[in-house]
Amino acid sequence: MIPAKPRCPSETTSKVTPNAAILLAGGLSRRMQGHADDKTLLPLEGKPLFLHSLETFLSSGLAGHIVIVYRDDSHKERLSALLPANRKSVSFSFVQGGEERMYSVYNGLDSLRENPPGLVFIHDSARPFISVPLLLSLAHAAQKHGAACPAIRVADTLKRATPEIPASLKPIRRENLWALQTPQTFHFPTILKAYETAMSDHIPLTDDTSALSHIGRKVQLIENPAPNPKLTTPADLPLLEFLLARSK
Repeated sequence: MIPAKPRCPSETTSKVTPNAAILLAGGLSRRMQGHADDKTLLPLEGKPLFLHSLETFLSSGLAGHIVIVYRDDSHKERLSALLPANRKSVSFSFVQGGEERMYSVYNGLDSLRENPPGLVFIHDSARPFISVPLLLSLAHAAQKHGAACPAIRVADTLKRATPEIPASLKPIRRENLWALQTPQTFHFPTILKAYETAMSDHIPLTDDTSALSHIGRKVQLIENPAPNPKLTTPADLPLLEFLLARSK
């Protein structure tokens, strides 16, 4: 499969569509090692990390409804305070997350069941560098193919190590290896069915394309030329701060 390229900024639209977005913000931030009780509210370049993603979705006009997945009642209150007063005809709802990411995603999908969107974007709010052109490319590809995911080619040398110390190393060919990112974008009925099937079959899901693969569906990759790192550990903070400052 030849990955698609992001569409150009001139294709930005302000028209609100019947699509939806699920912004995952309910993680426990365990790997932040006490530097933040909630990394999505950590201030970066003058505003909470969460707002960088939210504002991009609002600017794109690609999601008429946004589901925000929160951790607890206190967290919900803090996230609610960040929502814009002028919401440009975009509606919001809050859903409490689960113990693991897959359960948080499913809770978000389940909340959309009564008024199903055409497409749904599923995004980790700890990735603040999404862009409107990227969202446009994902929407276009998902509309055509049913599923789309931003990704970058794996450039590092990869080895499979045996358990002993020192380890024996075996090479892994990297020609068709990709590192996947978010937002991952899907026809809503398809990803809902995929999650229901995977959970019924007790399949662990670390990302959303895994659910789709479990039911035998394909995904269009969008090769993302721009940085899209995720805040996972304190060591990631300097890079994110540098990239945010450079983007101004």
